[in-house]
Amino acid sequence: MTFSTLSHAPLSFLQENDVKIHPFKIPATYEAVVEKLPELRENCPDDVIHLASHNIKNTIYFQQKAYFDGYCTQDMNGYVPEGNRIEFLEEDEDLKKLKPFVDFDYLVDEVTEKCGLDGKRFGGLKVEKSNDPGRFVGGYLYYLSIREGPVNTLFIHVPPFEGECTKEAVADVIREVIRFLTRNDF
Repeated sequence: MTFSTLSHAPLSFLQENDVKIHPFKIPATYEAVVEKLPELRENCPDDVIHLASHNIKNTIYFQQKAYFDGYCTQDMNGYVPEGNRIEFLEEDEDLKKLKPFVDFDYLVDEVTEKCGLDGKRFGGLKVEKSNDPGRFVGGYLYYLSIREGPVNTLFIHVPPFEGECTKEAVADVIREVIRFLTRNDF
């Protein structure tokens, strides 16, 4: 299992028994994604989980879709992809919106149950599915990662670590996602 992160946070707190984790940091630039993705894909045997932060308190989002266009936000180098979209050779409608091979309803239910996310624990931490990974570097990475296949790829937005929503609480959720992926073949 490989984790890529667009943040500067170390991933060592995610260690899981019987799963080899390969942390892989990618700078938050479109150029770095294009440059580093082939190396990431070459070195990941099974599953890839991309992690990025967002600013919504106490909510972890499992992103269900990735899009080829709408990338109009500048990265940290001030760059925006030409035409605000990901280049591809064929104008195929099926390639404009991609989904990973994961049952997100089942994933949300499993993680909620196994982590005891009852609306009170960890400051009300919850997991939800989302259809909007954002049109920034994380969404760009997600689209390219799914398109390049064939391994399972997930993109998870994690909330700020505040109050009871600690790094450890979020790590528990991510560990359960790892268990989910290793138990289920998609």
